[in-house]
Amino acid sequence: MPGDPRFATCADRKANRGVPNRCIAAAIAAPRAGGAICAAEPPDGPVRRSRMEPETDPSPTALTARLDRLERLATDMDSRFRVPGTKIRFGWDSIIGLVPGIGDVASLAPAGYILLEAHRMGAPKALVGRMAVNAGLDWAVGSVPVLGDALDVWIKANRRNVALLRAHFGRPASVERPPLASVR
Repeated sequence: MPGDPRFATCADRKANRGVPNRCIAAAIAAPRAGGAICAAEPPDGPVRRSRMEPETDPSPTALTARLDRLERLATDMDSRFRVPGTKIRFGWDSIIGLVPGIGDVASLAPAGYILLEAHRMGAPKALVGRMAVNAGLDWAVGSVPVLGDALDVWIKANRRNVALLRAHFGRPASVERPPLASVR
């Protein structure tokens, strides 16, 4: 498959350092085969990187774009709407949490996605663990009937988790956050 970066040839090996290529396997097999082997496709099928594996060296622009996407998701989940006349903001997490039984479990899906992206970006296990504790605390508090739904407005675990990621990677927020209160 010429041009496919997943199947780099020996000549492309240095240019495609982060891309899996079959030249390593060919170098191991070459002495046994009596020569250098470097075909376009490996004998056991294409080499694919798992979507669960962390990236080794994401580019700064790609990292910033991913953090911005996570920031938008966290803002939608935790502080999308404002109670008129107050500084209180709430999001889809609080609204979904009002559904008895499945609401708080359903709101774990976006929090889990943020955790998965943190792992894929290469965040340390300690940071991902701290983020998981934030998400678990949000779920535990939100699962308490009535009182938990009220407290869920003030526990903004998704935004806190994205802020932890931004602090770790040293990337300031580039997405404009909505104002806490509109005064006019």
